[in-house]
Amino acid sequence: DRLEDELEGQVDRLEGEVGRLGGEVDRLQGNVDTLDGLVTDLEATNRGLNGHIDELEDANNVFESLNSDLLSSNLQYEQQNLQLQSINLDFQASNNRLNSTIFQLNQKVDVLEDIEQNLTITVDKYQLRNQELTSEVDSLSNITLDLNGRVVDLNVQVVLLQEENDNYAQLNRDLGTIVSFLNDTSLGFQQTFESLSSSLATQITTRRNLLVEDLHLKYSTNALHWDCDVDSRFRLRDFAKDDTLPIGSEYYDEVIQYLDEELLGEVCINTEDLELFLRSNVLPVNATLESISLVDLKSGVSKYTGDVFNYYFPDEGEEGGLSEQDWSEADYDCEKLP
Repeated sequence: DRLEDELEGQVDRLEGEVGRLGGEVDRLQGNVDTLDGLVTDLEATNRGLNGHIDELEDANNVFESLNSDLLSSNLQYEQQNLQLQSINLDFQASNNRLNSTIFQLNQKVDVLEDIEQNLTITVDKYQLRNQELTSEVDSLSNITLDLNGRVVDLNVQVVLLQEENDNYAQLNRDLGTIVSFLNDTSLGFQQTFESLSSSLATQITTRRNLLVEDLHLKYSTNALHWDCDVDSRFRLRDFAKDDTLPIGSEYYDEVIQYLDEELLGEVCINTEDLELFLRSNVLPVNATLESISLVDLKSGVSKYTGDVFNYYFPDEGEEGGLSEQDWSEADYDCEKLP
């Protein structure tokens, strides 16, 4: 009777474990579905970026064509200028030969000199416009290279997420096998149970490591891309052309809103906390936020996000940061962190 009671106790514990593992299977299946959706979103984003690259390449081709036309016009005007200079010399020679018509020829020379000056001004204008178009072509080329880099990064991220999704699917299948085994077996040995528990604990720990590392990579990628994105977004503004100039009250709110949408909101950083950090650690005493330059804003954001990420993802053995258990309890969502 005592043996039967012990066996019944073991059966009850195994049934309880079966229930818990079944719940874990359901939760992991939900994570797999979520990651499938994320992969789909990233693929759609990738297609969208490819479309933008094609549009920018078309625009670049148009600017290159305009630049070529302006260069051709510049050469034509230079040739005309040389011709007019030759005509001027001819008139001066005629002036030496025809002293009786000095006054009339001088008037003609004055007219020709005015024409020459007007042509020179026109050539200067075209050269300035040519320089502006060349600068714009270079800017568009840089944007194209940046977008190409982002596409590559997104492709790598998609591959990593697909691999991680496959790992979760395999883990789900392994858990299903364990549940099936426990459902089909009413008797077992304590050693077998301990082995299964140890294996399951190892897989759970590995899964948590992968999720935290993936989250760290995602946050770091967002922070890395923001520097390039803000340059591209405001490239025509004076404070972006010369990043040491103040952003100014006219554009400060727009820049901060863009920063919040692209980075701060994604990593759960409060805008007011960041601005307090900028006042205390970046700006001179009594300086306004609107007086900050783009280069100082980038530096401040880099320092502040670095501190936040050190708290989110501390090095092994480092104290004072979040643990993998903290992230697990928050469902790997920074908005749910305590």
